Amino acid sequence: MEMQEENIMQEETEQTINDYLDDILLIEIFSYIPRKDLSRSVRQTCKYWHDLSFDSSLWRRISLNKQKKLTDEQFIRLIDTCPMLTTLRLEQCYTLSDRSFNYIACQCPHLRTLDISGTSISDIALLAILAGCPMLRSLNFFGCRNVVSSIALGAALVNLKHLLEIHFDNVINCSDDVYASIIANVAENCKLLSVVDFKKNQNLTAKSLHTLMKARHIVRLMMGECLQFDDDDIISIGSSLKYIVRLEMPDTNFTDKSLAEIAYNCRGLEHLDLARCRYISDVGIRCIAQNCPRVRHLNVRGFHSSSAHNESSGNLTDVGICHVAHGCKQLHYLNVTACLNVTDSGIVTTAICCNDLKVLKARGCICLTDRSIVALSDYCRHLLEVNISECIQLTSQSVNRLLTNCKKIRQLKAATCHRIQFINLDSLRDDSAACCHESRIRVMNETADSCDVNLNVDRSEVTIGTSLEQTTDCLSAMSVDCNETYSTNEPAKTDTFLILKCPLLKPVLTIKHMDLSFCSKIKNECLLQIATYCPLLTYISLFGCYHITNISPIVEHCTKLEHLNLASSRAHRSQLADTCLYAIAKYCFYLKHLELSGCLHFTLHAVQAVVQKCQNLIEMRVTFLGLTESSIVATIGTARQISFYRITDKVFQRKRYGATANTPVETDVHFIFDQHTLGSM
Repeated sequence: MEMQEENIMQEETEQTINDYLDDILLIEIFSYIPRKDLSRSVRQTCKYWHDLSFDSSLWRRISLNKQKKLTDEQFIRLIDTCPMLTTLRLEQCYTLSDRSFNYIACQCPHLRTLDISGTSISDIALLAILAGCPMLRSLNFFGCRNVVSSIALGAALVNLKHLLEIHFDNVINCSDDVYASIIANVAENCKLLSVVDFKKNQNLTAKSLHTLMKARHIVRLMMGECLQFDDDDIISIGSSLKYIVRLEMPDTNFTDKSLAEIAYNCRGLEHLDLARCRYISDVGIRCIAQNCPRVRHLNVRGFHSSSAHNESSGNLTDVGICHVAHGCKQLHYLNVTACLNVTDSGIVTTAICCNDLKVLKARGCICLTDRSIVALSDYCRHLLEVNISECIQLTSQSVNRLLTNCKKIRQLKAATCHRIQFINLDSLRDDSAACCHESRIRVMNETADSCDVNLNVDRSEVTIGTSLEQTTDCLSAMSVDCNETYSTNEPAKTDTFLILKCPLLKPVLTIKHMDLSFCSKIKNECLLQIATYCPLLTYISLFGCYHITNISPIVEHCTKLEHLNLASSRAHRSQLADTCLYAIAKYCFYLKHLELSGCLHFTLHAVQAVVQKCQNLIEMRVTFLGLTESSIVATIGTARQISFYRITDKVFQRKRYGATANTPVETDVHFIFDQHTLGSM
């Protein structure tokens, strides 16, 4: 009898998750797993999961962009497992031949999105795809230099009745009239077409564009770097642009006259990209602001200081930005990168008028001070992304206030802000304690009302402590035993139980991307604050922060890190040692990119530990001192298979770095590790 009970218990303990979930539920769970993890980790779990991972419903979207070693055999084997493929991206996969593309035409009739830009596809293969994939909605063949048959291409595009988006490229040996007829036929027959991209297209003329814009279903037009257009062309077709909602024309020669024409006709404009348009000034921006109140996305970035055209970055000033702030109060995105004449006046006005601002990019706006960032933190509480790199007048106080008030922020770039000395987010803890205090008082009063218990909790009688310990003690003194408070006849209140019984929760920011490169005054204490309040970080750059000697708090608390930059400049060497690498090897399981260039205190054994433990590592750059190429490659190669590496030996004898003729060789190594992505499919 006892033996039977033991056997029954043993059988129960041997049950796995597969005994409780059927195939449909497991496949639904697998659909939320990234494709790389599905093809590697899931398939190695057990045979049952291995077989389920090949289900066609899991392989409807595949992205193989920039897979420069992808062969036809590998690609065909992959396509065979995906009969229900709907999205395929092959950008710059120039190793694929027409054999692969013809196979797409035969095996992927349900394909809806296809990106073959930068590939070596020919006319015949492209025409075969267009004939074999009639359900295509998005097509991008930009940069396919072997596509030269304009007439055949135009005839094939007409048959794509479901086409929503197309990226036109230059067609060699094609006259303006033939190209205009192609565009006219596409606009006439593709009734669902709404997005057209003519980036860098030199075949496009004003006549062709005017014909296309007669189709009222075109709402997004991209014509970046179309330098053959001028103001007269825009004025001639201005009336046909009235249905455009998104207009992108960066790196063009348009002036304020073109903007005035666009503003007069495109009253429903919501998205406008004028990046690096050197002839645009406050006059044209004022026309947009006065006539297009629905604009939510505005990009007026200038040329970066390293560009040859940096003298043209000063056309836009606070006057234009203030007009935008007053006229486009629904603004969500503003990019004023390298606009050297934009100061606090423009940014403060934008913050006050556009409270829904979510993205601000102001890199290189050297006139901005703490006043701008304080205004943003006070008025724009929904900020998600802020780039204030190279704003050299900003200090720690404004950055701390920004992080404290804008709790939804996901990305912060503050590179080269040398005045940032410390990151202090302890005020978040006080706010959390006050919020928890208010919640407990409310819950206790509700509990007293429902149970006829006279607690008489008055918020004036209880004060929040000045420290976390005092606050916790104060709240603990107010705790109520839930089991005694509620009678058995009353339904349980889950939220109340959770609030009363759970400890004081630590506040957590949602920020995932932080760039503090060359914030040279940052020290270890700042990393402790970041690790405590920003545990969701996936990207952090500490390039050039040579005062940092210990990164253990970051790697221990931010366990989801994927990109870590600890590189050092040659003027100020980093003091990080092997203990940092061992901590990375222990905690950073998801790490994909690791930058250690210029750090001379790491040994080969510590680097090998990182390579061996961090199995998701794709790319690593590291500098060794006094080691040979053969020893480096041999040691790292035993830990992981290397698909690419580049080694550069440099002997620095410059006096500014204190080097002499006997200085050991610095070996800079760039590794890319084999991920075995395609081999397991």
